[in-house]
Amino acid sequence: MKLQLFYRKREILYFLLILLGILSINLGVKFYELKEFRAKNYAFYDAQILNAYAKTNERGRTYTVLKLKTADFTLYTTAGLGREFHRFARVNIGIVTKNVKFLDFLKQRFYAPNFKISAETAPSGAKWRAIEFVRAQHEDEMTADLYSALYFATEISKPLRASVTNWGIAHIISISGFHLGIIFSTVFLLAMPIYRYFQDRYFPYRSAKRDLSVFVIVLMSGYLFVLDFTPSFLRSLAMCCVGFYLAMRNFYVLKFTNLFLTIALLLAFFPHLAFSIGFYFSCLGVLYIFLYLHHFAPKFKLWQNVILFNLYVWLSMNAAVYYFFPTASLQQLSVMPLGYVFVIFYPLSIFLHLLGLGGALDTPLLAFLNFALPSFQAQIPPLLFALANICALAAIKLRYAALGCAIIGISPIFFIT
Repeated sequence: MKLQLFYRKREILYFLLILLGILSINLGVKFYELKEFRAKNYAFYDAQILNAYAKTNERGRTYTVLKLKTADFTLYTTAGLGREFHRFARVNIGIVTKNVKFLDFLKQRFYAPNFKISAETAPSGAKWRAIEFVRAQHEDEMTADLYSALYFATEISKPLRASVTNWGIAHIISISGFHLGIIFSTVFLLAMPIYRYFQDRYFPYRSAKRDLSVFVIVLMSGYLFVLDFTPSFLRSLAMCCVGFYLAMRNFYVLKFTNLFLTIALLLAFFPHLAFSIGFYFSCLGVLYIFLYLHHFAPKFKLWQNVILFNLYVWLSMNAAVYYFFPTASLQQLSVMPLGYVFVIFYPLSIFLHLLGLGGALDTPLLAFLNFALPSFQAQIPPLLFALANICALAAIKLRYAALGCAIIGISPIFFIT
C-alpha cells in the first residue's frame, strides 16, 4: 500500500508555514546583502563576458551592450563602440551600485552603469579547460557554441539563437529535465553491468536500483555546480531527489501535491527562481506531463502514448512559449521527431567528444542549423496567456480543462502576422 506524504490539510499548512519562514529569512538576508552592496556608491567585480553586441537606441545612438557573469549575479552594462570585447574573456569592472533596486538585486540579474573596465584576460579553471576541450574539436563557431551550450549551459551566439528559434528547439538546447533524464538513464544502464559484477560477489543483499540512483544523483549534483545552478536543471534535479526519496519510502510519487510542494520548496530557498522564465517553462512542462499521465495515459496503449504524450505536451506549451517568444515557422512542426532523435544524438555526441571526435557530425549538423524557412510572428494576447495558465491549474481536477490546454495550443495560428 502506497503512503501519502500528507494525510491532513493541516499538515500541508504547517509545511507551507515552515517554507514561508525560510523564504522570509532568505529575503531578509538578500535585503542585508543589498545594503552592503550599496554601502558605497561603487564597487569592483571580476566577471566573465557572456555576450557583447551592438545596439541602437531610439535617439539613434549606437553602443555595445555587455552581459557579464560575476560570482553572485548577472550584470548588464554598456560601453562605447571603440573597443572590441570577446565572449568568455574575463575583466575587472567598476560599477555604480547606488541605483540598484531590491527587486532587481533579488533577481540576481540587473543593469548598472560602469566607470572602468580592465583589459581582458583569458579565462581559466577546470570548467573553462573542459569548455575549450569541447570547442577545439569544431572549426565552425556555431557548432562550438551549440555543444558548449549543451554541456555547460554557456550563452549562445545570435546566429545560433536565430536557428534554434526557427526550429523551435530551445528546450532541447537549454539544459533541463529532458537532459537529466537522458544522462540519468545512460549512466544507470552503463553502470548496471559493472555494479552487478561486484554485487554478485561482495554485496548481494544491496539494491542495485537504489545504489545506482544515489550515485547518479550525487554525480548530477556536482554537475549542477558546473552549470552554475541553471534554473531548469535545478528544478529537475530537485524533483528527481524528491521523487527518489518518496519512491524509496513507498510514497505516491506522481501527485500534483508533490509537484507544487517541490516548487514551493525551491522558491523558498532560491527566491530568484520566481523571476526565471526558464524555471516557469520547466515547471509548466512537468505540470502538463502530470496532467497527461493522470487524465489520458491509462486510456491508451503504450505505442499510442509514445505519440500522444509528446503531442499533448507540445500543444499545451504553445500558448506560453509563443507569448514570450513569438517567432513561428513551419520548421517547428518537426520538434517532436527531433526530440526522439536527440535521445540518441545527445549521449552519442558526449561519447564522441570524450574520444576527441566531436566534429564528426558537424557537416550534417551545420546543414540542419543553416536551413531556414520563412518565419512569422505569433503575438499571443495577454488574456489568452492568462487563460492557458488558468486552464492548466483547473485541469488538475477537470479532464475537460486538460483537453482544453491542448486546444488552446492550436490558437497561435490565428495570431500569426
